[in-house]
Amino acid sequence: MTTVYRVYDADEQLLYVGCTTSFPERRKAHQSTSAWFADAHSWDLHHYDDHDEARAAERAAIQTENPLHNKRMNPSFEVPRRTGPLLGCFVNGAEIRRRRQRRGIRTGEFARRVGLHDSSLRHVELGSRNPSPEILYRIAKVLECDASELLDHEQAAS
Repeated sequence: MTTVYRVYDADEQLLYVGCTTSFPERRKAHQSTSAWFADAHSWDLHHYDDHDEARAAERAAIQTENPLHNKRMNPSFEVPRRTGPLLGCFVNGAEIRRRRQRRGIRTGEFARRVGLHDSSLRHVELGSRNPSPEILYRIAKVLECDASELLDHEQAAS
C-alpha cells in the first residue's frame, strides 16, 4: 500500500504533498528535516494499492494544488537566487543570534526549525553568509519578528 499525504497549516493552507510506502517513518523524517513541520496542523491521507497510481496522484496534486514547500514537480515553486546583498541590504547576523539566544533556542534546534545545517546557520550569524530571502523569512518566522528587523541597513548604506 502507498500513501499520498497532504499537510496543511492551521489556516488550512497546503504546505506539502508527498507519497510514501511507510507513512510513520516518512512523517518522522519530515519532523527532523523539514522546516515546515512546525507549522503542520493536519494531515490528509489517501491510500492506494497501486504504487504507480499513487505517484501519479501525488504529481497531479503538486502540479495543480501548488503546495508551498514542494520543490520537485511544482511549476510555481521559485528558487530564490543568492547573489550579493538581500534587497540591497545585508543580514545582521549578530541580531539574529541575540534574538535566538534571548528566546533560549539552541543553535541546533534553531537550524532544524529554519531548515538549515548548523554550520550554515553559524555562517549567517557570524555575517560571513547572506541567506536567501526564503531562509530569511523562515528565520524571522521562528524568531517571531519581521524579516526587515534582521537586516543591517547601515552596512547597506556604506
